[in-house]
Amino acid sequence: VFYFHSPLGGQCALRRAAMGPRRSARHSRCSAAVAGAAVVLIGQAFCALRARTLDGAFLAPTSREAALLGRRGAVAAALAGLGLQAAGPAPARARPADPVTPEDLDRLRNAYKDLEYLMANWNKVTRDCKSSVPNQVKVLQSGEASPDECIANPDIVRKYMGDRSIYDNLHNSEQLWINIDASDLIPKKDEDSFQDAIEEFERHRRTASEWAYTSTWGENNPGGGRDKVENYLLRSKSESTKALQQLGIIVNILKLV
Repeated sequence: VFYFHSPLGGQCALRRAAMGPRRSARHSRCSAAVAGAAVVLIGQAFCALRARTLDGAFLAPTSREAALLGRRGAVAAALAGLGLQAAGPAPARARPADPVTPEDLDRLRNAYKDLEYLMANWNKVTRDCKSSVPNQVKVLQSGEASPDECIANPDIVRKYMGDRSIYDNLHNSEQLWINIDASDLIPKKDEDSFQDAIEEFERHRRTASEWAYTSTWGENNPGGGRDKVENYLLRSKSESTKALQQLGIIVNILKLV
């Protein structure tokens, strides 16, 4: 399993074709990023593969590695051409822009509210207390401790990030950004801010989902244990916080809150 996140850069050509000449100029930097990334692709790929293991578990990339692999996800596009793909369910592929419907905007508004709820009630949402036994002390391996006697349920984070079902509010969010960007919903003065926000959001959304997926298998990986589950879940929480911040910028630009 190879963990690798690709924000929106992997679909530069499709985005430019879908948005037409009116907006394609500001996306030309994606093409330049792809060309430059090709020169160092092999070295970076090996670097990323080498760095993925910790106690035998495959992990999501660090922020420093993500930066080395290209802010626009150009290397991810090239790696996709080599047949490498992210762990877990394959993300939905974007297509040319569709008209933005009121239902699309409601879905985005609800996704923001859902993420706010998740971050305000993190332990409540991500922990299952049904099978917990009061006054029972659970011993962990050395490492990250559990905040209570409940069992971690990391996979629920992936639902909030749109990666568990086609009915999740953030499912296929990249397509939603393409649709919105091709519409007239974004004030001209906010175009660059919107572009930066959706790319940062996708980066943090996907990494949060990947850490949650890793946490789900934290006890089953070689050298794993409940402490690994807790550690990876905290990393997912950190990325989820950043995803919420960027989504807040997006919904404010679109005047949805």
